[in-house]
Amino acid sequence: MKDEGFSVAEVMAALIVLSLAALFLGESVSQMMAGWSRTGERLSRAGALSELLADIDAGERKLKQDAAPLGEGPVLKIDDGPPLELTAPRIDRGASCVFDLIGRRCR
Repeated sequence: MKDEGFSVAEVMAALIVLSLAALFLGESVSQMMAGWSRTGERLSRAGALSELLADIDAGERKLKQDAAPLGEGPVLKIDDGPPLELTAPRIDRGASCVFDLIGRRCR
């Protein structure tokens, strides 16, 4: 086979080198594909959590908008919270203050 350009030993050495290179290349491609697969799984989980968070936020907003006002006064509806009362009996009533040894206490 020397007349054709390569000896058997040279061909065997070339095949061994190519097989080792293919082995390392295959291992690196396998690791890269596994990393992409893990990244894809993480992205799908993050997407599911994002959708769940949006659903929770929408539910909280609906609960806040549907919440009953504190008293009987006029109500101002807002987008992202409970309705605001313009007069709230808990806030507008007078406080009874008592003076004692500690100081003034109001209820």
